[in-house]
Amino acid sequence: MSISIPAPRRVDCRRRRTREADAGTPSLGDRQGCATRTQATVATDLPNLLTISRIAAIPVLAALMLARHPAADLAACVLFTVAAVTDWLDGHLARSRGATSDLGRMLDPIADKLLVGATLMLLAGLGRLSDIGVLAAVVIMLREIMVSGLREYLAGLAVGLPVTTFIHACTVHSGPVNGALLGS
Repeated sequence: MSISIPAPRRVDCRRRRTREADAGTPSLGDRQGCATRTQATVATDLPNLLTISRIAAIPVLAALMLARHPAADLAACVLFTVAAVTDWLDGHLARSRGATSDLGRMLDPIADKLLVGATLMLLAGLGRLSDIGVLAAVVIMLREIMVSGLREYLAGLAVGLPVTTFIHACTVHSGPVNGALLGS
């Protein structure tokens, strides 16, 4: 027997508030599931906290890698893998709870790039990548920078660059590969 917990009811609060403002009626706000979210609550939403935790994990990851001890390498591998899982989890939670935010949309790709970039630079700087591995790291970093630049350019044109299933699958599968490099 399985118990399912229903997701919170989704309400398009912006559309409702606009209709109410146009009609000159007071906002129904919280009574109809449209709680006003302040910057403080957005920053402390679980999806955003998970994103922030990925950024906070970077110095710990660097310290573990710099220790150059097998147990520290294993801990770095586990930490990176957990951080990679939170990348999927924060997006999943935000969408399923209807708790997406501008902060999360901005911070999530930054956290991903910081985590992957720091890991690749540490692996290369510590001489833990073969020549082919260094070339792969360069290609990964070039791709990250190009995608960021393209997104920034398109945002200026008010054009979105959606994340496709293929790109999402590539991101999900690169996490364990980088994690394995840390543990080797």
